[in-house]
Amino acid sequence: MNDERLAELFAQALSLDERGQQKLLGQLAAGPPEESALGRELGRLLASSGLASPLLDRPPAWIALAANTDTDPMTAMETPMPARIGAYRIVSELGRGGMGRVFLAEEETADFRRTVALKIIDSPAADAVRRFRDEVRILSSLEHPGIARFIHGGRAPDGVWFIALEYIQGEDLLRFSRTQGLSTAGRIELFLSVLEAVDYAHQRGVVHRDLKPGHLLVGADGRPRLLDFGISKLLDPETRESLAVTRTESRALTPAYASPEQFRGDPVTPSSDIYSLGVVLYELLADRRPFAGTDESRADLERAVLETDPEPPSHAARRGSPEPLLPGRQLPRDLDAICLKALRKEPAERFASAAEFAADLRRVLAGRPVEARRGGLRYRLARFVSREKGRLAVGAALAVALLAVAFALSRDHRSASLPHASPGPAISAAQPATGIEPVRDLAARFAAAPESLDAGAALANALVRDARVKEAEVVIGRLRQLPGATDDPLVDHTEALVAMNQNESQRVLALETRALANAAARGRANLIPAIRGSRAFALSSLGQPDEAHSELLRALREAQDLGDRATEAIVLNDLAVDELMHGDLDAGERLLQQALVPARALADTTRLGYVLDNLAGISLQRGRPDLAAESYRAAIDAFRKIGRKRRAAISTGALSEALRDLGEGKEAAALRDSALVDLRTLDDASLIADVLFYRAIAALDAGEIAGVENDAAAIEATAITGGDRKALALAETVRGRAAALAGDVTVARRRLSEATRLHVADGDLDLASEIEVLQAAEEKAAGDSEGAHRSLVAALARLDGAAGTTTALLAEALEARIAVATGHLTAARAQLALIADSTATSPSLNRRLAFLEARAALAAAEGRIDAARDDLVQAIAAAEAGSLEVRSLELRLALAATETRQAGDLRRREVEAEADRLGLRAIAERSRRSRTVD
Repeated sequence: MNDERLAELFAQALSLDERGQQKLLGQLAAGPPEESALGRELGRLLASSGLASPLLDRPPAWIALAANTDTDPMTAMETPMPARIGAYRIVSELGRGGMGRVFLAEEETADFRRTVALKIIDSPAADAVRRFRDEVRILSSLEHPGIARFIHGGRAPDGVWFIALEYIQGEDLLRFSRTQGLSTAGRIELFLSVLEAVDYAHQRGVVHRDLKPGHLLVGADGRPRLLDFGISKLLDPETRESLAVTRTESRALTPAYASPEQFRGDPVTPSSDIYSLGVVLYELLADRRPFAGTDESRADLERAVLETDPEPPSHAARRGSPEPLLPGRQLPRDLDAICLKALRKEPAERFASAAEFAADLRRVLAGRPVEARRGGLRYRLARFVSREKGRLAVGAALAVALLAVAFALSRDHRSASLPHASPGPAISAAQPATGIEPVRDLAARFAAAPESLDAGAALANALVRDARVKEAEVVIGRLRQLPGATDDPLVDHTEALVAMNQNESQRVLALETRALANAAARGRANLIPAIRGSRAFALSSLGQPDEAHSELLRALREAQDLGDRATEAIVLNDLAVDELMHGDLDAGERLLQQALVPARALADTTRLGYVLDNLAGISLQRGRPDLAAESYRAAIDAFRKIGRKRRAAISTGALSEALRDLGEGKEAAALRDSALVDLRTLDDASLIADVLFYRAIAALDAGEIAGVENDAAAIEATAITGGDRKALALAETVRGRAAALAGDVTVARRRLSEATRLHVADGDLDLASEIEVLQAAEEKAAGDSEGAHRSLVAALARLDGAAGTTTALLAEALEARIAVATGHLTAARAQLALIADSTATSPSLNRRLAFLEARAALAAAEGRIDAARDDLVQAIAAAEAGSLEVRSLELRLALAATETRQAGDLRRREVEAEADRLGLRAIAERSRRSRTVD
């Protein structure tokens, strides 16, 4: 008999419910003789243990014993209960496993009596004794209120090895949360206590390796206790890796909570515990596990853990409940991000420690932005900004016209050569600017007074503003030669501006830190707010967001005290960027509205342009392209007023997308052409690629697929010229969608998969998720609802967008349609309830179409045919008015399904004829199939 294999099967069976256990036993019985024998032994073992429910619901103290089988399991089961072991009187048996048993016992002395949990080995092998001694050593080193207290351990006079532990009478973490009816906040508070205990163990070089609800027992005092370090490992203090992990030992795990590296047999580190805790948190929040139900086999579970991404817990919670969650149990997207970060496949991508895990959960409770969401598009805007990618409107790129505009947030006011609060008298705190002096005039002033630091700094600042950075460096070199310039904060501050434009954050921080130290002493106190703003930018770029935020708040107070409106506008805008990058549109919008006041008071309207531009991006995210268009027009005027042609062209391209979402396709096309002319004049390859992408997607939406390859090739050429991997992904997206419309499924999947891979490699997870939503929409249209659901789950797992954004709404509308197609009408109703009915009349064409189509699908499934027709007729009219021919054809097919057979066939034939004329073979074939089925 293969004891190792039996132990593995027993651990697997313990994670299944009774039906799952019977299924497993049946599979073994039908197998080869060796498997059949294992099945019989497993059946005897389960029967002896009295277990018929999932492992996580059982008393925890004995569980790890069952996973560490070193002797014949039946031998342990047949051993009678002793009356006493050493100083401990046995009261009752708590549990048993392959390696031994756990008893409720009493320690009696002349002075006291206490109850303990007594763990023993039955007929131990040498390796079991070694591991038992390791456990004694580990437990004796851990003294924490969140860990079951070690009392004594060793070998009793009769030769039995034992460990006496604090006896915790209570419920496991999940049961306690359910029976107490804890809110989301209450469950997080409970989980934070667990993280504190785990972090304590990790700090002492101990990895538990089997964290699960059953090992987290909540006592009468309401505090969780961490139990059972039976398979825990000590870490090498130098490498922080397990001192002894073999493939056999790595199987000592509970499959439902094990990390990918445990399944693979890779070294176990504290990150493995982080993963298990991620599973626990997911289950705590969603009342279901992230990967598999209790009746799935270990092989299925292992495949899911290693190969698939879980859906966000907020979606799992909604799917698991026929009704909307109770107040206090709604799950914000921040919790989705935290759970999914803990569950990442690669250990290095998870939280670095349990303390870091806890810190992000505390940010949720405090209403502060969370670090786990840095990595989504809005969290990565600083990187986009540092390259001044401008505005990346991917929304209409997808089959459901996903609109997720990546704002060109104002941190490029530095990297894109926006003039900083000027360090010299041209724009000072005491003397607000009355105009923008050209470089020519400033150069003449410096030539007339070459000893003037102020004149030289003003010239260098203006050169940076005009993207003449090399010339600015020459001026700074001259300033450094002037007497007393070495420690003058004005020179350091000006040089830091140049360093920003060269993406040298460490150099910026060093220069501005020195400038800050010298500013007051050298009579440059008016520079302090601007210096702090620059330091904050550098700190944020170097991965110190909390320090950067604190520095910005200090800069804001000081700028307001000094009346430095230029710096006030910049800092308010940067604070807004922080909030937007963490998905908090409300806070970001409030700060930008505040920034408008000082920005409008400045003669240099560049800052005003950036603030208006950012406000427009928020409006687009909220589904208000009408307000976005108004702000974009104002931003374009502001940029043109001071000759910022490049920025005006970027905003013009973004305005074209806002107008497309309003259904104003003709004006949008004219603006795209205008933006392309200006950008080609400026020779900006990356931004040209973005606008070409807008144009190609507009053509595809109009059903004009013949000429889009030219745009795709041009986009690809800009990628090769500028070394921009993102542009390659955009070209693949255009080609993939064109292939899908042309009916070439194989090419479409290959192209879109490559686009997804490129976006992921470039760190653009939101863009990758949008392509996966495109794939889900294509699969849904082709009748593959199961495949569509898988693609949508993958997309939602990546998507970090805040609730209420257009991207989130479109994904949720598609999710509702998939639920209808698979017969889950209750889930579809709940999903649509999350999307306000006002969406049906939203100014956003994309929102209106997505909502009306989903609502019509539900109405048709419920037999409310007239309501379904009304929604579809309204959607078709809107799509046609907005030049969305493909959407119109798809909606007309949906309408045909609600009509009589004769009327429906007539409509389908009309769709086929139009689709064939345009070369849209996918739609034509779909129509023909539906006629055949009917």
